[in-house]
Amino acid sequence: QSVFGVFQQPAFEASVTMLVPDEHRDRANAIQQLTGPASGIIAPIAAGLLFTLVGVVGVMTIDLMTFLAAMVVVFMVRIPRPTQTAEGLAMAGTVWKEALVGFRYLLSRRVLLASVLHVTLVNFLITGAMVLNTPYILTVTGSETMLGTLMGVMSAGAIVGGAIMSVWGGTRPRIHTILPGIAITGTCLALYGLSRAPLAMGPILFVQMLPIPMINASFMSIMQLKIPPDLQGRVFSALGQVSMLLTPLAFLLAGPLADRVMEPAVGGSRWDLVAPLVGSQPGAGIGLIMLVNGSLIALVTLAVYAVPAVRRMESTLPDYRPAELEAPGESER
Repeated sequence: QSVFGVFQQPAFEASVTMLVPDEHRDRANAIQQLTGPASGIIAPIAAGLLFTLVGVVGVMTIDLMTFLAAMVVVFMVRIPRPTQTAEGLAMAGTVWKEALVGFRYLLSRRVLLASVLHVTLVNFLITGAMVLNTPYILTVTGSETMLGTLMGVMSAGAIVGGAIMSVWGGTRPRIHTILPGIAITGTCLALYGLSRAPLAMGPILFVQMLPIPMINASFMSIMQLKIPPDLQGRVFSALGQVSMLLTPLAFLLAGPLADRVMEPAVGGSRWDLVAPLVGSQPGAGIGLIMLVNGSLIALVTLAVYAVPAVRRMESTLPDYRPAELEAPGESER
């Protein structure tokens, strides 16, 4: 599934450029951000109801039919072929040469590369914390029902954020949506590590997830405007690889760090230094991880936001320009 997703996601993101004009692209990207959270709320409820009616085989059959429906929709949509650009022509070549096009593009634009590396660090920190979310909630609340409720609240926050973005469209320049949004997410993650009551955890999770669709939609709109359409699939693939580069490491480190280092340290002689913040109850070790990671996200993001070159990125990076090299009869695929 992941292998095919590597091909599907950049292709989908590049197709948005060809289907949606720039003035509506933020809203289109925001609506796309709604699909994951919405399915996170609707799918479990639908599956539970269907299971009682048609059983597990029936549920899986319906699941396969939804893939067929999605394929039919894609086959019915005509995606215009992107016009050849000078940059795309210059980077054309052998398969091996073109496989490196995305990375060469990033290396030639240092402010864009710096922004992507910042996202890489943010993904590492937030993944390393939120992969522990299920055991954290279960340990702190001791309730599977509360786990389901809080996970639903998280999805609701993302849905509301996507809905707001689809109506609002974000700031101009878009960087004033992206970086403050990341800082808010990091601050909420830190506060989440401090919280020990469901009444506090729910609102914090909701606000934590609220800016994420706005951040993703705004960043993708910038990329769709600046990167030549005939290079977007390759550049988006490179963006995805670099931004998620440290995520597997976060998954590998989080469990041992929580089980073998942080949780055993709770209540120890040195724990008194952080006990006023996260407490000394079970789950406090994971809470400290969330506090540290969230604080780092917020502080690093504010430092990046203070760099003028980053704030001016949308105006200094040139928009793509068609090179009028398209052959007659090749305007659509």
